[in-house]
Amino acid sequence: MKQDYREYHFSGKEITKYLVQSILLCGALDYLFYQSKWLMILAIPATVVFLKMRKRQLIRERKKNLNYQFKDALNALSVAVQAGYSVENAVSACAGDLERIYPQDADIVKEFRHMEGQLKVSVPVEALFQSLGERSVLKIWRILQQSFIQPREQAGI
Repeated sequence: MKQDYREYHFSGKEITKYLVQSILLCGALDYLFYQSKWLMILAIPATVVFLKMRKRQLIRERKKNLNYQFKDALNALSVAVQAGYSVENAVSACAGDLERIYPQDADIVKEFRHMEGQLKVSVPVEALFQSLGERSVLKIWRILQQSFIQPREQAGI
């Protein structure tokens, strides 16, 4: 599951929902201030601006949720490593823990299940975390990079 968290794609339902919201908002503003049908027609391009603003808002919200979920994932990963698991096995244990905390369709659960599958085909854990960090652009990623991945690569583990 390679999902880029810097992008968002509306579903058909969402497009319809936001277009209706935008048109109703433009209609209400037109009725309150101008009461002109022609101006309402000219306000229709404002729906494009509304969709772009909504997309940015959804991306921000998604990143914020992923950030909170990622902190929980790091906690679970840390506990598993402290319990004596190797990092690769800790990812599997962490995926199980995250499934108990979040629903199956949560972004972080999908990511860790994907990592678990990739680890089974011998993809290095560093590459998996690197990929997640690049796609999500999380601030906490830098901390993980400095404290976990770089020392592990330097040690040759």
